Amino acid sequence: MSDITDTKKRSKVHTGSVPCPLLKQRGQAIVFILLVTVAAVFLGLSMINMGILTSDKMQMQNAADATAYSISTLEARDLNFTAYTNR
Repeated sequence: MSDITDTKKRSKVHTGSVPCPLLKQRGQAIVFILLVTVAAVFLGLSMINMGILTSDKMQMQNAADATAYSISTLEARDLNFTAYTNR
């Protein structure tokens, strides 16, 4: 009977010669979460920057279109006036 209890006690006791694998892995999740967080922040800022650039590009294109429309309207009015006065 004493042999059975001695083997149970010995199996539960950590001898210290072999390091516990769970102790080596402490803190690795923090590094992973930090890297993922940095990547997510970088992607978020990139998306915001792209949105601002796209908005500016659309505004510039609208201004160019409005300018071209105004110039073509003035040219058409000038040609109409010239045709009217040459009758």
